[in-house]
Amino acid sequence: MCMNRPRTVSYFCTIFNLPVEIVDEIIGHIDDSQTLLNCLLTNRHFKPRILYKTVNLRGKQLEAFRSAIDASPHYAKYTTALTIHGLSSAQYGDLNHILCNTTNIRFLDVEASAYSSARTLLGPLPTLKNLTVLVWYGDYAADIISACQGTLTHIELSSDACRSQRKPFGGSVPPNLRSIRLPHGSGCPKPGNIGLRADEWKAGYFEMIFKPGGYSVLWARRW
Repeated sequence: MCMNRPRTVSYFCTIFNLPVEIVDEIIGHIDDSQTLLNCLLTNRHFKPRILYKTVNLRGKQLEAFRSAIDASPHYAKYTTALTIHGLSSAQYGDLNHILCNTTNIRFLDVEASAYSSARTLLGPLPTLKNLTVLVWYGDYAADIISACQGTLTHIELSSDACRSQRKPFGGSVPPNLRSIRLPHGSGCPKPGNIGLRADEWKAGYFEMIFKPGGYSVLWARRW
């Protein structure tokens, strides 16, 4: 099975008697950038997994990434962290397409350049079964949250995503959610606007955090 594989993968297969799929899984759990770069320089077999694992996009790069995964659909499975800043109204279709194909995403950070109604532009999404962290700086978050209700553990939202008429959690908070980061001050929404009961809000742990855009509040469950 390993005869035709690149040398480094063959080495693992021979010495440790590991299938290539197991080696790929090991590489997938490496978070250290230098180690990933070393793997990339060592063997071209690791190139797609490393280059597509953590993706940061801005502007027209979004369309380029969509074209790349359309040309090589199997590369999309390697993406576990996706950051998109400067999302325009015209790009929600590309975002939807990407999310429908990158089914292993665990971390998603989206910041829209213009807060247009994502509810009508984003379109229907599949169930995102692996997404645990969502950072959403747009004006509507309910659809994206509903697509990953069962797995989300942390959410960071802008004040626009928490307007009273656009409750991000719909009728209830995701069951596994452990923490929420919200803007502080006049932009901080009321607990009811994000689907929390008053007793849930009071029972949480609060921490004030300073970020470049101003202060934010971190709410965390105690139970």
